[in-house]
Amino acid sequence: MSDKAISKIDICNMAIDKIGGQTISSFEDKNVPNAEFCKRWYDNLRIALLRIHNWNFAKKYITLTPNSETPIINYSYCYDLPTDYIKTVNIFTTTDTLLAKYDIVGRKLYCNYDGLYMIYISDIDNISQFDPLFIDTLTIMLAKSLAFKTNLKSDIKSILQAEYMSALKMAQYIDNKETPLQMKFIDQYRQTTSDSINLLIDESIYG
Repeated sequence: MSDKAISKIDICNMAIDKIGGQTISSFEDKNVPNAEFCKRWYDNLRIALLRIHNWNFAKKYITLTPNSETPIINYSYCYDLPTDYIKTVNIFTTTDTLLAKYDIVGRKLYCNYDGLYMIYISDIDNISQFDPLFIDTLTIMLAKSLAFKTNLKSDIKSILQAEYMSALKMAQYIDNKETPLQMKFIDQYRQTTSDSINLLIDESIYG
C-alpha cells in the first residue's frame, strides 16, 4: 500500500473504475449519479462484509455484566450488547467455558450465566484499520452492485461475481492463517455453517 491514506471515496472510485464509470469527488457530487449510489450503499456493504467473516482487524474483547432487565422465559440473565456490535465470534463464562446456549434478540443477549467474556466483530469504520484484502473485497462487492444498477452486460456481472468470490476466499484464507490454532477449533462449526450461509447471502442479495 502507498503512504497516501485510502478514503471511502477512493474505495468507491476503485469500484467505479472496474465498471468504467465516472468517478466521484464526494458523496455530495450532484453532477455524478454514482455519488448518490455510493453514498447509499457503501456502509450497507461494509457492514454486510464485516458480518460474513470473523475478520481479525475487527475483533474486540469485552467483559459483560448483566443489566437490570427481567430476562425472557428460560433465561436468568440479560446483557446489553456493545454499541459497535456487528456479530458474535465467541462467548465464554467467567470460568473460561465456551458458552453454548444463549439467544441474541435485537441488541440484547440472554443466557443463564452471571458474567461473560465476549469476542465480537465490531463496526470498524476507520479505513486505516482495514485489512488490505478486506478493502479489495469491499471494492469488488461495491462494483458488483454498481454493475447491476447501471445494467451492464451479463458477462461483466459474471466476471465481477467470480472476482468477488475469489477475493473473499483469499481474504478469508489469509485472515484465518493469523488465527490461533485453539480458536480455529472453537470456530470450526460456526465457520462451516457461515460458509454455507455466505453463499446464500451472496446469491440472493448481492447477485
